[in-house]
This record gives sequence, C-alpha cells and structure tokens, in this order.
Amino acid sequence: MSEQYVHVEVEAGVATIRIDRPKMNPLSIAVQDQIGAAARQVSADDEVAAVVLYGGETALPLARTSRKWRG
Repeated sequence: MSEQYVHVEVEAGVATIRIDRPKMNPLSIAVQDQIGAAARQVSADDEVAAVVLYGGETALPLARTSRKWRG
C-alpha cells in the first residue's frame, strides 16, 4: 500500500485538502491520484461550500468554491 500524502479536513463548510510531502515537488502519480480522490470526496459533500488546496508553508495555496468544481 502506498503512503498517504493527502488529507481532508472539513470545518464550517470549508474543506482543506492538505498535501503532506516533504519535497517541494510533491505531484507524483500517487499524489495526483490522492488529490483526485480528495476532490471527489469533497465534491460529493453538500456541506462543503469552499475548498482550499494547501501544499505547505512554502507552497502556494489555492482556493475555489466547490460549486465551480461540480460544473
């Protein structure tokens, strides 16, 4: 089983998808798959109004409303 690098936390309608990987370039195929799974998880949650993709203190965080992710 591969290591889990992506974690989801939901609080007050905001989901944070956190990438926990020590290297600055964390987008391996496994991490991309985990991000996709996390995005599907929060997209299916009607309580989530916004999503933050967080890559750590030295990476650029992104935010987008989940409504736009759903199409």
